Amino acid sequence: MGAHCTDEDRLLRGLLKDRGRLAGSGVQVPAPGRYRPLLLRSLAALKGAPAPAAVQEELLDAMLDGDHAGRLVLSHEFLLCIPMRVVSDQGFYAAAARRCAAIANLFPEAECEFHIALRNPATLVPALVERISGASYGGLMGDTDPTSLRWAPVIRRIRETVPRARLSLWCNEDTPLIWPEVLARVGGIDRDGSAGLLSDGGWSDGGGPMAGAEDLLATIMTPAGMAQMRA
Repeated sequence: MGAHCTDEDRLLRGLLKDRGRLAGSGVQVPAPGRYRPLLLRSLAALKGAPAPAAVQEELLDAMLDGDHAGRLVLSHEFLLCIPMRVVSDQGFYAAAARRCAAIANLFPEAECEFHIALRNPATLVPALVERISGASYGGLMGDTDPTSLRWAPVIRRIRETVPRARLSLWCNEDTPLIWPEVLARVGGIDRDGSAGLLSDGGWSDGGGPMAGAEDLLATIMTPAGMAQMRA
């Protein structure tokens, strides 16, 4: 689910590389084009209310290959809010708890998990200013004191608003060191071995590590460094 300027869909692309293996164990990772517009339209139409059975069926028909999934992985950084609303008069990610509750209500009888990479606001705000077309620091921050931006109240509100949801949080700055674990956790393959993953990140069928396990390191290491690491 974000936060903004932490992922650029790299996590989703990594999971899609193992889509076939995951599907064999009941974990479905649909391509984003199949559900993102429909997901946002459904959230806007429902306004936080629990989705009726017909809406749930429409969503699942668009997302699933087949009739059933034990786990469905969806990703969209705009689910928490649009970039210009990260900081508002109401605070830092003020709409996050309400948005999480609305997302959980898309499938109100299903178990729900939210996975969020937390980026230091000291680097998040400049990244947002650079990313948003025509944005300025003053336009984004308004009268908000930058030293008041804290993740703890955001997460606390989510926990209080959606107590049934499981939260997985990590520091974005640590992501290169824990990337294989992040892939496994989001893919739901670190629980009971149901998707064939061993404790070292490899597959129990002998197929080696997850296909996207080195994707992030490859963006910050030289080819020579990657070759030395694999040796």
